[in-house]
Amino acid sequence: MSRNIRFSFIIPIYNRKDEVIELLESLALLSAHSFEVLLIDGSPTPVLEELNSLEAVKKLLYKRIHVPKLGISASRNLGAKNAKGEYLIFLDSDVILPSDYLENVEMALSVLDSDAFGGPDAAHPSFTVTQKAINYTMTSILTTGGLRGKGNVSAYRPRGFNFGVRKLLFDKLGGFNEGVSVGEDIDLSVRIAKVGASVQFIEKAFVYHKRRISLIRFYKQIFRFGAGRILLAEKFSEERKITFLLPLAFVLGVLSGSFLWILSKPLFTLWGISLSTYLLANLILATYQNKSIMVGLLVLPTLFVQFGAYAFGFVQNFISVYIKGRPDGIFTIRGIGPQSPV
Repeated sequence: MSRNIRFSFIIPIYNRKDEVIELLESLALLSAHSFEVLLIDGSPTPVLEELNSLEAVKKLLYKRIHVPKLGISASRNLGAKNAKGEYLIFLDSDVILPSDYLENVEMALSVLDSDAFGGPDAAHPSFTVTQKAINYTMTSILTTGGLRGKGNVSAYRPRGFNFGVRKLLFDKLGGFNEGVSVGEDIDLSVRIAKVGASVQFIEKAFVYHKRRISLIRFYKQIFRFGAGRILLAEKFSEERKITFLLPLAFVLGVLSGSFLWILSKPLFTLWGISLSTYLLANLILATYQNKSIMVGLLVLPTLFVQFGAYAFGFVQNFISVYIKGRPDGIFTIRGIGPQSPV
């Protein structure tokens, strides 16, 4: 292993040229330079070959490996196999790194020399109103308990959009499980914890995460997240947490309003006040954090999309796994195309 390379950025890509260019440009601006960049290109055609001629790429220790229709876990494992760094840092293609990202990682590792680490995601000022609203609902203390925004540090699970791990540990564990159909990053995070490796949440090592650009695409992504929770809970007892039922509880609570109207007017009034207060709190907080009333207003439908999609995916896969007896539930294990991490 080369002593000159401290970090290996591994990025599975599947078309999406514009966002990959943005990521490469941000990598070229990093203030620390002891790193390499490996793009594992699963695009069906060599459409991204032109990335090699970018000015940003010329400033990087860069390698692009093209294997058509390669799945995300296989792509990450192939990147790790070709990596020379002490640490592997896995990123999604739809992120942008702030220039001091590696400085913050190095500072944290100098205090606590962890085997694995991760950081939160944030919304860049240039993001669209929809992207900012989605970022809020995915990271806010009022929606996900800050799980993806600031992390539940005591039981932190690095996620694939911003996931660092020692190469030696990664190789020892066999990398990402290419046999799972969803939640491959949480699967690896749990296995890291099981062997007693140290894991660190680095709050300052955040990435700007563009996520989905429309509520329809956001719904599909979160539906997959909810469905994937069933498979993770089935495989790992550590992932059986009451908090994962909260989106379903919210949806059932909202739907209960029509029954309360029939059963009890006072209860219906209390239900209405409670729901309105919760929504108003989110509107105010999102507006304040983003300095935009438009983001605050869009957060309201986004919130319902997030909770509804997660709950419906969760219930549908619960039925598929535990009632219909399908081990992989609604998923079909396949080696091609991009997959979204849970």
